[in-house]
Amino acid sequence: MQVNKLIATVVERSGKSYNRLSADLGKSREYVRQAASKAAPSIATVADVADVTGCDVCIIDRKTGAIVATVTPPRKANN
Repeated sequence: MQVNKLIATVVERSGKSYNRLSADLGKSREYVRQAASKAAPSIATVADVADVTGCDVCIIDRKTGAIVATVTPPRKANN
């Protein structure tokens, strides 16, 4: 899946609106919708949106399926 589709996928999975997720992030109403429409949103943005939908962004080893690394959402890294 391309990066620009990730945000729309996690939003759909969450059952929440783009506006609700933007509010959960403490951002402007259209923040998540605009991020989802970008050709290449930053991995930090994807990680933040994934976090408020109850998901993580991970690097997974193709051979073993093991999680190699999980991206820390910037909003949590600053805590």
